[in-house]
Amino acid sequence: MSSLEEWLKSAGLEAHIESFAREDIEMADVFDLSESDLREIGLTVGERKRFVRAVAALRLGRREAAPPLRLEEAPVTGAGANPQLMAERRHLTVMFCDIVGSSSLAEMMDAEDMLELMQRYQNLSGAHIERFGGYIAKFLGDGIVAWFGYPSASEWDAESALRAALEIVRVMDTLKLPDGDSLKVRIGIATGHVVIGDLFGSGTAMEQPVAGVTPNLAARLQNLAPVNGIVVAENTWRLTAGRFQFRDTGTHSLRGFSLPVQAWEVLGERPVGDTDDPAMLVPLAGREAELARLRTLWRRTRDVSGAVVLIQGEPGIGKSRLIEDFLAGIDRRIFCRLGVHASQFNSSNPLFPVISLIERFAGIDRLDSGPERLAKLSSVLAGDEHDRESARRILAPLLSISSDGPALGTPRQLKELTLQTLVQQLCLTAETKSLIVVVEDVHWLDPTTLELLDRLIETVRNRPIMIVMTSRDPFPQDWIASPNVHSLVLPRLPSDGSIAILRSLTGGEPLDPRIEAMIIERTDGIPLFVEELTRTLMEERAQGTKGRLDQIPIPLSLQDSLMARLDRAGPAKELAQTGAVIGRSFDRTLLSAVSDFTTEELEDALSVLIRADLIHREGQEVYSFKHALVQDAAYRSLLRDQRRSLHASVATRLMELTPEAADLTPDLLAHHLTEAGQTDRAIGWWIKAGRRGLDRSAMQEAERHLSQALSLADTLPQGGPQGGSHGGKTEELRMEIMALLGPVLIFLRGPGSAEVERLYARAYEVSRQFPETSANFQISWGWWRVSRDFTVMRERADSLLTHAHTRNDDGLLLQAHHCQWASHFNQGDLAECHRHIDRGLEIYDAGEYRHHASLYGNHDAKVCGHGERALVLWLNGDPNRALNEEGISLGWAADLGHTGSRAHALDIAMMHQFYRRDTAKIMDRAADMIALAEEQNFPDHRAKGLLFRGWALAQQGDVQRGLEELRAGLARQKAIGTSEDFPVYHCMLADVLALAGKPELALVELTQARAEFERTGLRIWAPEIERQIGEMMRLSGANDDAMVETAFRRALVEAARQGATSLELRAVTSLARLWERQGRADEAFTLLRPTLGRFSADAATRDLVESRTLMARLSERLNVGWRS
Repeated sequence: MSSLEEWLKSAGLEAHIESFAREDIEMADVFDLSESDLREIGLTVGERKRFVRAVAALRLGRREAAPPLRLEEAPVTGAGANPQLMAERRHLTVMFCDIVGSSSLAEMMDAEDMLELMQRYQNLSGAHIERFGGYIAKFLGDGIVAWFGYPSASEWDAESALRAALEIVRVMDTLKLPDGDSLKVRIGIATGHVVIGDLFGSGTAMEQPVAGVTPNLAARLQNLAPVNGIVVAENTWRLTAGRFQFRDTGTHSLRGFSLPVQAWEVLGERPVGDTDDPAMLVPLAGREAELARLRTLWRRTRDVSGAVVLIQGEPGIGKSRLIEDFLAGIDRRIFCRLGVHASQFNSSNPLFPVISLIERFAGIDRLDSGPERLAKLSSVLAGDEHDRESARRILAPLLSISSDGPALGTPRQLKELTLQTLVQQLCLTAETKSLIVVVEDVHWLDPTTLELLDRLIETVRNRPIMIVMTSRDPFPQDWIASPNVHSLVLPRLPSDGSIAILRSLTGGEPLDPRIEAMIIERTDGIPLFVEELTRTLMEERAQGTKGRLDQIPIPLSLQDSLMARLDRAGPAKELAQTGAVIGRSFDRTLLSAVSDFTTEELEDALSVLIRADLIHREGQEVYSFKHALVQDAAYRSLLRDQRRSLHASVATRLMELTPEAADLTPDLLAHHLTEAGQTDRAIGWWIKAGRRGLDRSAMQEAERHLSQALSLADTLPQGGPQGGSHGGKTEELRMEIMALLGPVLIFLRGPGSAEVERLYARAYEVSRQFPETSANFQISWGWWRVSRDFTVMRERADSLLTHAHTRNDDGLLLQAHHCQWASHFNQGDLAECHRHIDRGLEIYDAGEYRHHASLYGNHDAKVCGHGERALVLWLNGDPNRALNEEGISLGWAADLGHTGSRAHALDIAMMHQFYRRDTAKIMDRAADMIALAEEQNFPDHRAKGLLFRGWALAQQGDVQRGLEELRAGLARQKAIGTSEDFPVYHCMLADVLALAGKPELALVELTQARAEFERTGLRIWAPEIERQIGEMMRLSGANDDAMVETAFRRALVEAARQGATSLELRAVTSLARLWERQGRADEAFTLLRPTLGRFSADAATRDLVESRTLMARLSERLNVGWRS
């Protein structure tokens, strides 16, 4: 068997082996066959396209055998194709072309003449539609409906539709009417989503039905177009604005459309180089090394060394952008740029991109006459007169310029002369100015242009010529091996590169962390994907629309290219769609169980998808989509009923194949059941997934799962369903979900957030409709937690304790005491707080209540009890025992391994160390809190860490930074927290403002805060608020000593009332210092001595050290004995 026969078979063209032999075509001849040659041999449109791809692959050194499941089995494109495909969702560009005044023409022309004119019109228009990859859906009398993007998509369907439309308008001049005028048309083009294919399941319709507004919009826009004009809709304009020139025609009211429609008239293509690409506004990111290498090679090129650079990378990786940034950094006066742009639609036209380059370089217009074209060509030729004359004679036929001279030889000889002349002209041009030749999309070049590049690679050595080429596919090995060739393979960007692009589009402002993470995850380091997905989200935000994160639409600019990748997989696309339902990664066994493919078909289809670069193998049996957006495109191309059926099948097969999924991945089962429309079953699995998240302290996951359960439950009718996986009535089900969700939201959003308040207000109203249950108690506990008035909070705590006693349930009593100790603490009733802590911890230690951490406030009662006891003991004047209790709280939290409890322990520990004014330990505790919060994405707890770290930084001398962090943390706490800790926070702020020299501002802050706390019944730390007010009065100098003393005395009275001995010491010390300055040392000594005597001698807090120092000074001044 000859090599040609083998190659034809590998390309799926074995049916034409005899035809090739009959025409005496050998293997070496395949590179020279033209489009007309292939037509004459008898290849169909689809076969011609496969032939061109195979030749390009052969030329690039990719001698791949055709896959067992061959691409030729996929539907073909072109005007002659008549696909019969199953219905699917697609992104489609629709062209509607109609003859102007057809009724008048029918009256003035003979019927046969009219028929002939119509046939010529349809043939000419159809040829251009086919040339640009369109499909003629139907002829409507004198109208033509064409689709671009079906049955196979390409990444420039909208651009192709516009180019075809411009060509149709242009050739209308060739269709003459009896009066000498030409036929005229109007064209409307629209782009959007449709459902297309065999919609009714008959499989026999000659004409594929299409559902959606896009075809109707195209038809309506056609009516708006001027004679021989083209009008497009907004989506089409957005996709093509960088390549075409338009005139905004404003908005129009169209029949069948409720809102005005924006429309644009096409004026023509933009000149090459005059693109309006928004991507160029985004700074290049993550390509510093590659850019530096290009610049180094350019410097060598200018030194007459020559260089060829091969840049390879997948679509959207930034090949063209890298070149543009490289060129932008070079002085245009010292080089000449020549751009060669390949196109899939001209990959079978020999030297087409070179011809286009010459025409642009010479300024040749397609309307120029032959002599004008020749003159323009002559003006740009290089060399002496002999060189220019020879080049003119050889290159004129290339530009369709007729010549009266003798024939230049056989076609092969003419081809050889042409290639030699092109190489020579390039070298001659470089003698006057350095050249940079940019050749983009080598993978689509015709064989003759590839041969030209072959010669240029060898020629540029030792000449001031730099050739930069890009390709999606690997370059030929013989090119790469050449001594003056340099290869750059662009990898995907790391996360920081993607974030840099994202931030450049948002003006430097970060997005919601969840949105940023989603963008990074779904774009896989592809710069184009990052840009377009970010722009889509920014546009949605600007329009006030905000959907689910998992339902972000595929960017308009990427839809066609993603679908094109899938279409190239042929029948294997169906398997990709099934895999997309399973997920980004899918197991081969599960895929086989869900799909209708036989074992052999499955293997073949997987091989096709791998070769098409859509998926890759991650393990022996696991595959994954290479891009998340490709998975999205495959998934969204399925119709709703198809998706639901597949999701239901996946859920069933998952349970059969992996029974452990019920315990390990309940969220996966819940997802598939939700998408299958099996709401009742799905809710139960979402609840189970939420409980699993709570048990693992995965709070964000728990929130997502439980919120999804609640959202689904809200779709159920009142009073039902009965007997589902969750059982009970709808309202009871909602109550169960809200009882679980509430603590999660408290932890993530803060108890004072509006979202938490709404949830508990709703849950509390629902719970009152049913008999008392554990769920009722959990909701009542949450209702207590979100109280903003501390008198009301105490009343709700009393009610909880009453209920717990009534039910005689130790677990409920534990949580009732939990509420009691917090409520008494907030009101400054330290003795009662301590009593309830003791009672609650007795119950905890006598039973097993670790699981309560997920149900009540998302922290463990023992962690809270020992931590709160540490605060009470310090306030009571027992700092040593307080330190021990802090250690117990932190240790128990670490043993539990419960994130919420650990955060709570750190929160109380920071507070306790602030009481003690131990800056070093505050810095340690705050660092732990910030690290935990950033690891778990807990903004509330990070804000608390900033608050305490800011205070400590200021105490250590970094006042400005400390003030900034403290204010940032306080602002966050005010937005989402409750106010029980605000007295401490305001005192911290006052301390730092005083250090910053702003005691007057601190006094205003404290005075306003005191009024608010008195209004809500918050008394804890009130003595320190009063004392700080006195200190700020003193520092500001705006008040006399009497007012300062009054403030200190108020602090002393309140501290004594609460039994807060440590705060009493602070008030006494401030008053004693005041009296000392007034010369009242004896009174100060008498005031301070008994208070200090209430502390044990081995206690050594910062307050005690300062008070004892003051006491020693007074003792020495008065010459009175005193022992610390």
